[in-house]
Amino acid sequence: MGNHDMNFDVVLDSLSDETFEKNFGPSSYAFNYGNVHFMVLDDILYPDPRDGKSYWGGFRPSQLEFIKNDLKYVSKDKLVVLAYHIPIQFHNDEFSPTDRQKLFDILKDFPHVLTMCAHTHLQRNDFYTEADGWHGAKPLHEYNAGTTCGDWYSGELDAQNIPKSVMRDGTPKGYAFVHFDNNQYIIDYKIAGQAKDKRMEIHVPKVIPNKGWISYRAYVNYYMGSKNDLPHYRIDNGDWKIMTMVDDKDPAYVASLVKWDYADQLMAGRRSSNAVDCSHLWEASFPRNMSVGTHTIEVRITDRYGRTFSESKTFSVQEPLKIEKP
Repeated sequence: MGNHDMNFDVVLDSLSDETFEKNFGPSSYAFNYGNVHFMVLDDILYPDPRDGKSYWGGFRPSQLEFIKNDLKYVSKDKLVVLAYHIPIQFHNDEFSPTDRQKLFDILKDFPHVLTMCAHTHLQRNDFYTEADGWHGAKPLHEYNAGTTCGDWYSGELDAQNIPKSVMRDGTPKGYAFVHFDNNQYIIDYKIAGQAKDKRMEIHVPKVIPNKGWISYRAYVNYYMGSKNDLPHYRIDNGDWKIMTMVDDKDPAYVASLVKWDYADQLMAGRRSSNAVDCSHLWEASFPRNMSVGTHTIEVRITDRYGRTFSESKTFSVQEPLKIEKP
């Protein structure tokens, strides 16, 4: 159940999911499939217990008791998968820190846990550790899935007159597949309308100078990336070098907004939301004194599951233009 699926005319959170339950079934439930134990949870508190307005991420005491009691009967060798709507991530104030810690305490003795969420219209992979209050044997993975409607079906129209709807962190709209093998998992993100092996986008200037001060940068937005990844790059089959992770906005997404802002007439569709910092963006610099002509940059990434992906792009190097003195 999401925050758009609630009864907004109630005064108790326990009543906010009645219409959802009438039409779709329980908002919180658990089941087994193979060696995986799934828990689907309503983690939306409405009305917000802090001020009675809007909603807040968290759990009622009865929901936490349900999670605790359910897991008493789950073997520690199973993969426990939690699916809920609002992320528990620490970089915002949308989730109760008290409830998050209680959830962490309930889950800490399970060595195989995956949590999945939505809500943000972004894509993130967070790994919680002791510094965040998680005391499990290994970091807790929370996958904040990309959105099928992207940035609410906004942006320029494609060849089929459908909004491109790239999300605010530069992730194209799409959907995820989770592949389970015993108590292990692999997550793949499928970009709508593109090949299944499309994993990243390289952003490189079309042309750079061959000498002088070069402030140009190449970027890669690796859509399933996180701070645990180390993309490498090389130019023209040279030595592989590590790219630098940056907290910045996706340059291609920013460029798409500029196109709307500087248009002389209104464009078809709706301008996308303003850009936010991307949690899976890396940059690389260019060497000086490159030969004039066409060059290739290649990016290679080995993901957390041991698979390697690569893409390349070409760019041009030219002599700087001479400025005539007046």
